[in-house]
Amino acid sequence: MAAFTFGLAVPNDEPFDELLPRVRRLDAGSGIDRLWVADERFRRDPWVTMGLLAAETRRLELATAVTDPYIRHPALTANAIATVADASGGRAILGLGAGASGFGALSIERPAPATAIRETIELSRRLWSSTGAFSYEGRQVSFKDSRLGFLPPAPIPIWIAGRGPQILELAGELADGVLVASFVDGPLLEHSLERVAAGESRRRPGLRPLERASWAYVAIDPDREAARTAVRTGIAVAMWGSRPIVKQLGIELPAELTQLMEETAYSVEHDVIGRAAALIPEWLIDQCSIAGTAEECAEKIGRLAGHGFGHLAAWIFPTPGRSLDQMVDDLVEQVIPAVRTTATG
Repeated sequence: MAAFTFGLAVPNDEPFDELLPRVRRLDAGSGIDRLWVADERFRRDPWVTMGLLAAETRRLELATAVTDPYIRHPALTANAIATVADASGGRAILGLGAGASGFGALSIERPAPATAIRETIELSRRLWSSTGAFSYEGRQVSFKDSRLGFLPPAPIPIWIAGRGPQILELAGELADGVLVASFVDGPLLEHSLERVAAGESRRRPGLRPLERASWAYVAIDPDREAARTAVRTGIAVAMWGSRPIVKQLGIELPAELTQLMEETAYSVEHDVIGRAAALIPEWLIDQCSIAGTAEECAEKIGRLAGHGFGHLAAWIFPTPGRSLDQMVDDLVEQVIPAVRTTATG
């Protein structure tokens, strides 16, 4: 079995002079292997961030976490990630999802996301390999008689992140990797893996075996309740983004939380998302986060490995009085060695 690897979310919500020293330190170390860069409107632009990270690193892989088929034309996204691959010596990954962030502010509709993602993948792979002009006509995506002005140095892996059944099945069928978003334990994880497996049963010939990763909200603290409180914000973001399919996923949210999401425009600003976070029930924290002591976190990640996962993309939520750097150090120095020791023991 391949070694379990770890990635770190870059939410694009902190100044570069705080981010870059951490990234340089991680690039020189051996615990973190990948940076997942958020495309969250209206934070720092992900493509500017990835270009800067490509210049500042030599080892870490750089992935979008995640972009979507709607915020920009898929051909422009394919061109952008190919540019990152060129700048980084082939260390780029295109992470795709259905999208939600900023759509209301920009009056963007989201028709048929599974279809749009499928067509984005098909168009991107042709753009990265075609030396002549071509046209592509899908239901959601079209491209007429053109090509990229350069080709990436190697095929770019495409990962699909999702919670909904259609998106997870599409990942199993078509992607290089699936990023199971938010669900890390219990029935929610089991249902997600069933959908991935259903997609794998239709997997196209010639694709390499699907990689599985977990997109998880992580907080590490000797005070487990402080850690569990810290990840509430991430879970609230997940539930809000998945509001149209929450009931389909078997999640029964408190009535007050449902009302808040129906009557308030989505926002990651604290005065909005903080209200939602306070209403997240305890059972949902269990199934949608890796939060607690270092030992508890390592044990939960070990269970993910037992489900066939090979990578953890950690979105870290510091607890009061602890910095992000301190929690990253705990992940690298305490949690990761414990997971790897267990995996090889």
